[in-house]
Amino acid sequence: MKNFLHSLFLTVLCGFAIRGLSQSPGIVVRPAGGPYSTILNPNQNGFTSATTGGYSVSDIGAGYSEIPYKVVPPAITEPTGDLATGPSGGFTDIVKTVDGSGFYVYNDGTNLLFRLRIGGIISGSKGYSVLLDTDGKMGNSGPYADPNYIAPTNTSNGNPGFEYEVVLQTNFNVSVYNVDGSSNPVLVTTYPLSTNSQISVALSTDGGNPDYFYDFAVPISVLGSPSSFRMAATTVTSPSSALQGSRSDIYGIDDSSNPNVASAWQTVINSQPAISLANIGSGGSGVASINTAAPTLNSPINTGSAIAVTGTWTRMDVSKPSTATTTLYQNGVAIGTTTVSTGGTWTITVPSVASGDVFYARAQAAGESMSLQSVNVTAGCSSPPAALVLTCASSKGISGSLPAGSTLLIYLLPTTSASPTSNPLTTNITYPTSTTFAYYANGCSGSSPTVGNGTYMLMASNGGCTSTPIFECIASGSSALTGLATNSSVVVTTPIYPYQTSIGGTGAASGNIIRLF
Repeated sequence: MKNFLHSLFLTVLCGFAIRGLSQSPGIVVRPAGGPYSTILNPNQNGFTSATTGGYSVSDIGAGYSEIPYKVVPPAITEPTGDLATGPSGGFTDIVKTVDGSGFYVYNDGTNLLFRLRIGGIISGSKGYSVLLDTDGKMGNSGPYADPNYIAPTNTSNGNPGFEYEVVLQTNFNVSVYNVDGSSNPVLVTTYPLSTNSQISVALSTDGGNPDYFYDFAVPISVLGSPSSFRMAATTVTSPSSALQGSRSDIYGIDDSSNPNVASAWQTVINSQPAISLANIGSGGSGVASINTAAPTLNSPINTGSAIAVTGTWTRMDVSKPSTATTTLYQNGVAIGTTTVSTGGTWTITVPSVASGDVFYARAQAAGESMSLQSVNVTAGCSSPPAALVLTCASSKGISGSLPAGSTLLIYLLPTTSASPTSNPLTTNITYPTSTTFAYYANGCSGSSPTVGNGTYMLMASNGGCTSTPIFECIASGSSALTGLATNSSVVVTTPIYPYQTSIGGTGAASGNIIRLF
């Protein structure tokens, strides 16, 4: 009996040893036993660690990992158990190691490799998504708004500005979707799990149990070979796109405090600096530290000398630095800096501001990258002149009244792409009191001064600021065109940013010609 118990005890110990070996940090558990992915495990030894000795000191970077993945810094330290749905510390929970990271990326020259640190493993089918912004635009407002923004609905998470999505769909494949301007992903191609994915044991034990590396890769060319990009990693409770499936965890935010998926993705992307392929390749410097939260810029900004420009700044999270340096830009040139505490107001005095000057601000806290810019504010007067009032507007003449103390500006509009103010009339007059003006071509009950046929733009100017322009056609003769149907054409695409490809407005009657200057 003693020998039997001794043999049984040894058998149990051997069983534990085998189990311990099967879960050694670094060992690939899917696929189990190989053959392994030549992309993700180039030496084909069944370990993601640098050697078959496994991970012992660290599981990040060169010397520890067979592939020297680069850390993608989170907007905030990734919490454990912050899931929208799913078990805490489980198979859809993105977890952190001692440095707070849980998402990694690498460029091997041909493929883009992704790695997620997940709190568990399961035989069921789930989705592990990386959404890519390749054009630097995100959201539906502000200086970086994406014109292809899709708002969330009751049946979709929307799309705040992503162009591509790569999804590890366990038990199925690795899928690449084109999602540009759509919340209904268009499948580009798929890759087998055996060649483009693997799961291995990580060194970390967040939550007290082993964590796992979920690795997957796709050719860079299938993503349009972007020069730079930003990424949002999301786990999904079904093997599907994050735009359509039920989101479980988004890397780098507290999901329990961010129920709006589209807004959460925007927070992640706007905190992430652009990632270049060179920086995430062998010998690359890696992904820069996160962006500081952007400041706000108050409006209006008046014209004149020694103008105080103000704004506010608030840090993204209590774990971030409480102060930042704000830089103000005038027409794209930095003109001053100041230090501001979170929640506080900053002020920078500008020596001279002219009407039409464009201002924006950026902020940078210690240890972080400079923020994205605030909204643009175009300088103007706090009290611009009122618009001219027309008493006659026809094809044969135009007359009206002008605000007191204003100068009447009148321009003959060119029929080319030249500036609308390239042909000023020499009859511009400053009126000391509110009075009337008239320009004739045998119309408006007058005979002088006369002007030739054409389209005219009229404005009131006072103190360097101008009123909203009004327009009129003069085309004398029995077969003259009728006058403009309205003088209230309005550009509605405001503010306007450099990336935009279209600008819209209202107020044009059918048959009118619109020229945009």
